[in-house]
Amino acid sequence: MGMPDKEKVLFIDIDGVLFGEYDGYYQLRPGVSSFFKWASRHFRTEFLTCWSWPRVQIFLESLYIDRRSLRLGYREWRNLKTDGINPESDDFYIVDDNLLVEEINQLKAWGMENRYLKVDKEGRDQLEHVKERIIRMEGIC
Repeated sequence: MGMPDKEKVLFIDIDGVLFGEYDGYYQLRPGVSSFFKWASRHFRTEFLTCWSWPRVQIFLESLYIDRRSLRLGYREWRNLKTDGINPESDDFYIVDDNLLVEEINQLKAWGMENRYLKVDKEGRDQLEHVKERIIRMEGIC
């Protein structure tokens, strides 16, 4: 029996990803809860954000999202978000609206720049676009 595949991780930023600018306001994008439910079927989802873990937990609770059943966690990082990723053990995608040049360069050095799913901070349908891109890249439904 072969080695099991590494569990895929979906790293999520909050500002500009879960919140975006549309209809004249900066607000929560539609379908956030549905997106997490879908993602939990295919990934372990970890927040890679400047929000603190207690703030993330309050945010999830306010949306009535059960972080345990949906396999939602949090990844610590120091200076760059890529500091929180281990390319040896993480098979991942990172969903963010604005990675720093240094973070993109780190992904390139790992040969994983295609794992960055850039989200437009404007528009209401960005989470649906991310889902569609992942479905195409991973061949999942």
